[in-house]
Amino acid sequence: MPGESATGRRSERRSVSTDEAQARLTAIKAYVSRDSADRARDLIARVIDRAASLDLSPRRGRKVPEFNRDEIREVSEPPYRVIYRLRTDSIDIITVMHVRQLIPADLIDLHGANAP
Repeated sequence: MPGESATGRRSERRSVSTDEAQARLTAIKAYVSRDSADRARDLIARVIDRAASLDLSPRRGRKVPEFNRDEIREVSEPPYRVIYRLRTDSIDIITVMHVRQLIPADLIDLHGANAP
């Protein structure tokens, strides 16, 4: 069953949105709202629902190719990527970005061996 371990215990991880992810969602909503406020609201709701669904199945996303680290993963809500980091007790939503965008320079520190 989704959200349960092999022992039948429910996952204790909870998704936590970073300031970066919140800022990106705000910017995406503002951009899409220029054409349609309803479309923007629906898109943001879908992205938030996709991120929240990670609480039940955190390993469902693929490894982010730019990092190739097992704990840095992504799920897609086209045309956006929800990039997250698996931690022992949480899922950190790192950022939300359009599939055509490059990983922002301020996230490059995730490559480091000592990244939290």
